[in-house]
Amino acid sequence: MSLKNDHLKQIPEGIGELKNLKVLDLSGNDFKVLPTNFIGLANLEELYLNDDKYLQLDKNISILSNLPNLKSLHIENDGLKKLPKNILQLNNLESLYLNHNKFRQVPVEILSLNNLKYLDLHDNKGQASESIYSRARIWTKS
Repeated sequence: MSLKNDHLKQIPEGIGELKNLKVLDLSGNDFKVLPTNFIGLANLEELYLNDDKYLQLDKNISILSNLPNLKSLHIENDGLKKLPKNILQLNNLESLYLNHNKFRQVPVEILSLNNLKYLDLHDNKGQASESIYSRARIWTKS
C-alpha cells in the first residue's frame, strides 16, 4: 500500500486494521509519530519511511518493535544525524536502509541486530565504524 508523498500530518488511525498488509510506503509525509494502533499490522514485512523530515524515529521504535514480521525498514533521506540507541529493539530486521542521511557515525551497537543481513549507509556525511564494515553478514552499497 502506498500513501507516498501525501504530506500527511497524521497517519490514518484505521491503518492498524489492515492485518494482512505486507508492504507499506509512508514516504514523503509530514507526520512525527505513528498511531498506536499501528501495531495491528502484524504481517507487515517492509516499511518505507523515506523523505519524512519530521519523523521522530526514537519515539516510533517502541511501536515498530511490536511488528513481529518487520524485516525491512527504509529510513532514507530523512535528515537523520544519529541513530537512536533504541533501534536495537528492532531485532527482527534483516535489511536496514539508512542512505542519504547526515550520519557522521553509526553506533557500533547496531551489530547487536543479530538478524541484520543488509545495511545501506551510502551517501552519508561521515564514516561508519570499521567494525560495521568488517562484519561479513552486513553489506553496504558503494
